[in-house]
Amino acid sequence: MKLGIRILISLWIGLFMGISGIALTSYSAHAQEARITIQGTGQPLPRFMTLKSDKVHMRTGPGIKYPITYVYQREGMPLKVVREFDVWREVVDLDGTKGWMHSSTLSLKRMAMVTASGVNVMENAAASSPVVALAEKGAVIELLVCDADWCRIESGRQRGWIQKRYLWGVFSDEAF
Repeated sequence: MKLGIRILISLWIGLFMGISGIALTSYSAHAQEARITIQGTGQPLPRFMTLKSDKVHMRTGPGIKYPITYVYQREGMPLKVVREFDVWREVVDLDGTKGWMHSSTLSLKRMAMVTASGVNVMENAAASSPVVALAEKGAVIELLVCDADWCRIESGRQRGWIQKRYLWGVFSDEAF
């Protein structure tokens, strides 16, 4: 009977605190207590994701009870996911600001931010290729393909190639 009450109290506290995805392990006569397991996605960390909308809250911890520290207002902005806790992701932005966001506010769409001013967008993945545009610092662009040194990007109707070293939102050893 005591175990049943503990389980009910644990579930009630979890629901009250906004924790979902609670799984209770099987009862062990030796432990005399229920254990709670919280899991993330199991996907590799760190990884990049992007903001789904132009208003997303960053919090100090993984839950709605934690205070909002920042409100992001840039759909498509890339963030590095460094930890997971149930449906919450601890993220880091380009400036190193760290906090927690609900997974429903993040997208798997690959985007990057240009980190330097006047970066050449090339017709092909070669420094000798013709320049088709210039990308300004802070521009958010979609990543279509990345190889060892270059990424094929799109912004509006413009497509081309940018060297990876000028992008934040893709790892230097990442190819897709």
